[in-house]
Amino acid sequence: MLTEDHPLLRNEYQLVTPDIERLCRTLRLMVMTSICGAVIHGHTRFGKSSAIDYLEANLARIIDRRCTMVVAEWNTTNKPTDTRFYERILSALGQSKKARETATDLENRLVEALYCLSLHADARHCFLFIDEAQKLVPEEYGWLVVLYNRLKRRKILLYVMLVGQPSLKDDIELLKKTLDLQVIGRFMRTEIPFTGVTSPETLSSLLVQYDEQAFYPTDSGVSFTQAALPKAFQNKWRLQQLADRIWNGFHEIKRTRGLDSEVGMSMTTLHAIVACILLDNQGRDAEDLVLSEQELNDYISMVVEHHV
Repeated sequence: MLTEDHPLLRNEYQLVTPDIERLCRTLRLMVMTSICGAVIHGHTRFGKSSAIDYLEANLARIIDRRCTMVVAEWNTTNKPTDTRFYERILSALGQSKKARETATDLENRLVEALYCLSLHADARHCFLFIDEAQKLVPEEYGWLVVLYNRLKRRKILLYVMLVGQPSLKDDIELLKKTLDLQVIGRFMRTEIPFTGVTSPETLSSLLVQYDEQAFYPTDSGVSFTQAALPKAFQNKWRLQQLADRIWNGFHEIKRTRGLDSEVGMSMTTLHAIVACILLDNQGRDAEDLVLSEQELNDYISMVVEHHV
C-alpha cells in the first residue's frame, strides 16, 4: 500500500522519456558546436514542461559544463515593447521594474543580471528557455539578438531555447519571410519535436521505469509498481506486460471517438492510466492478480475522455 507522501499519489515524479533523451543529446551537441538556439515544439501535455524541470535539475551534468538556466513564460501583449520584453525576462530572474526605469535601463540591468548569474556560477554558458514562444512577435526576436550580442561581448554564450505548441514550427516558416537571416540562423537552426509515446515499444520502455527504475524513497530499491502491488510484484506481475494491451486499447478508443490517430500518447495520459491501474487495484493485490480487458479499457476510456 502506498504511503500518503508517495509521488504516484501526488503525481510528482518524472520519467526520462525518449523526447527528453533526444533533447539532452541535442543540447550536448549544441554546446560542442556553438549552435546558440533551438525550437522545441509539441502538443500540450506531451512533456515539454517536465523536460524543462528535468533540465533545471540536471543541465550541468547533461552538457558536462558549468552553466546557468533561466525560464521565462511568455504572454501575448497587444503592443509589444522593448520595456515589456526586458521586464518579462527580469521577472523570470526574480526582479521587477523600478520606478522611472527606461527600456535602456532595463536592458542594461538584464544584461548585468545574466552576466552576474553566470559569473557567480563560474559559467560561460547561459540557457534562456522561452515557454509559449509561439507568442513572440518579430520585434522581440530582434531584442533577443541584442541580448545575445551584448552577453557575447562579455564572454557569455547565450542559448535561446524556444518552446511552444506545434504551431510554432509553422510560425517560423512565416517569420523567415520577415526576420533577419541572422535570427533564423542563430536561434532557429535546430528543431526538437516532442512527439510523446509513438509506439508500443516506447510505451514498454516507459512502463519498465515504473517496474524497475522509479524508486521511492529514491534509495529504497522499491519501485512504484512494487510499492503499490507488492504481492503481485513478488509473483513477477509487471506493468510492462500490459504495454501492447494498453497501446491497442488506447488507439481503439481514440478511433471510436474520432480522435486523430496520428497524434501519439501524451505523458499526462500515460501517467493517468498507470495511476488508475496501480491505485485502483491496491485493495485486490494478490499473487494471481489479473486485469480483464474490460477493466483495462475502462481505465483507458476514462483517461482519454479527460486528457485527450
